Amino acid sequence: MSNGTSNTGTATRTGAAGNPELEPVKADQFDTALEWYFGQGSMMYGTVFYKKVEGFIANAVFNEVYDGQVWQITRPVNGDAGKIRGAELGYTQFFDFLPGWLSGFGLQTNYTYVDSEAPSPTATDTNGQALTVPLEGLSKNSYNAILSYETARFQGRVAYNWRSDWLVTTAGNGTENLPVYNKGFGQLDASLRFNINDVWSISLDGVNLLDTRRESYLGSESRYRDFVINDRRYGLTLRASL
Repeated sequence: MSNGTSNTGTATRTGAAGNPELEPVKADQFDTALEWYFGQGSMMYGTVFYKKVEGFIANAVFNEVYDGQVWQITRPVNGDAGKIRGAELGYTQFFDFLPGWLSGFGLQTNYTYVDSEAPSPTATDTNGQALTVPLEGLSKNSYNAILSYETARFQGRVAYNWRSDWLVTTAGNGTENLPVYNKGFGQLDASLRFNINDVWSISLDGVNLLDTRRESYLGSESRYRDFVINDRRYGLTLRASL
């Protein structure tokens, strides 16, 4: 069991532990897909899916006594039945039919919609009423777009990924059982690579080029919680292939 302490006027002892009584997660699911290939490596596709999940795993906080002291212990527990339904659309196109240097371009995009819900063993609103919340980690909307360029000696890639708000946990310490959400955000990454010869290559990578920060809130956006900034990151690499 890991532990830590925090002070909010009085000491609060917190910890995290496992749960040997967890039951296996079971799911009944249906999905179907339609794909259309219209060139070498180029395609469009669409999928729809539905899942009914029994015993999904979520975290819950329990007051437990150790050595005469009350601890708030976070443990995974099995929830009731949850549902996941949604669809995904995707498009991939390589423009090798274009003349000259334009033939090196490529495009990949996809969009996903996910509607999920599950009764939470712990989440409540500000009036103490139990809430039905989305499954943890699932955004309702997300999309990705990648623009690439490739020749015999050069490869370039720019990728933008975006997702809408998603549930982080319903058992955050000090949250009074309000569900914790991350706000939606997008991130831009890029990479360049140049093959000097058959052995040596050099590459430049950039992560989070827009310097996007990740924010969270409790229950609704009016109850701001915190934010995290990972900053822009760059990497320059020299490789040798033997």
